[in-house]
Amino acid sequence: MSRPGKRRPRTAQRQGESDSEAKDLRPLCRALQFWRVCGKPPCRRALDCRGDAQACFRHFWRQLPEEARVWVRAAISASAGGLTNKAAGLAADAEVARWQELQRRYAPKAAPDAAPAQPSVPANPHDTTPAPSPRIRSL
Repeated sequence: MSRPGKRRPRTAQRQGESDSEAKDLRPLCRALQFWRVCGKPPCRRALDCRGDAQACFRHFWRQLPEEARVWVRAAISASAGGLTNKAAGLAADAEVARWQELQRRYAPKAAPDAAPAQPSVPANPHDTTPAPSPRIRSL
C-alpha cells in the first residue's frame, strides 16, 4: 500500500508516450510564445514552457485568434509536405488570405439597425431635459 498523499508513479509506457508528445508540443509552445502569458514563474524565467506542455498547449491554443491558428496549421502542413521554412511561411500566408476571403464571403453579416429606440436629438430643440443616461447613479 502506498502512503496517503504520495503519488503513484506512472507506468513506463504511459510515461514514454507523454514524454514524446511533450517533446513534440514544447517547440510549438515556444514558437507561439505561450510562456509570455503563462503564470508559472519557471516558464517566465526560462522564456520557455517548463511545465506540462500538453496542458499548456490545450489551455493557450484555445485563446489564440482563429487567424493565427489557421496560419500555424497551414505552416505545419506545408512543412510536413517538404517545403522550406520560408516557403511554408508563404504558403501559410496564402492560406490565411484564403481563409479571410471565405470569412468575408460566408460569415453572417450583422443586421443593420432599422432605427434607434430613442433619437439622440430631442424632438423639441428648446427642450432642456437631459437625455437618458446608462449611469446607474450620479456621483
